Amino acid sequence: MTTSGENVFVPGESMSARMVAERIREAVKHAGGHRVVTTRSGIKGRTLSSLLGGQEPKHGQIVAVAETCGVSIEWLATGRGPLQRSAVAEAAPALPSVAPPEHDELRRMAARLLLIADAIEAQAERSERVCELLGAYARLSKREQARARAMMDADLEITGTEKGES
Repeated sequence: MTTSGENVFVPGESMSARMVAERIREAVKHAGGHRVVTTRSGIKGRTLSSLLGGQEPKHGQIVAVAETCGVSIEWLATGRGPLQRSAVAEAAPALPSVAPPEHDELRRMAARLLLIADAIEAQAERSERVCELLGAYARLSKREQARARAMMDADLEITGTEKGES
């Protein structure tokens, strides 16, 4: 397991990609199948097949599959906790508070970090796409570049976005 930030890594836990693949398989079945999950989550079919085959999932992939399939992220990533997200919300008030208060703060901090990690991963994917588009643009002839600029300008006028605004 790598700790580079690309893959899911929970300190102190051993996570077998094969075990995660089994839980993903169960979640996909629960959601209605491969096609339903790829359509709703935006994960490519080949990527989902790789995950089902035992490829180590990235954090964003775990989140996308969990949200799409209606299962808890914790269950999908670690096998702990209730399978369904709704069961988490229903079970929480019934559970006695046995953990010290600082554990709650740590959980909140971990949840915030996961949200930040998701945002960073999404930004990295957008940046990668922009780089791909810039590379494709650079390979166009001058005439094709002028045509592409004219099309973009027309799109900006249609959407009401002025040049220079983000």
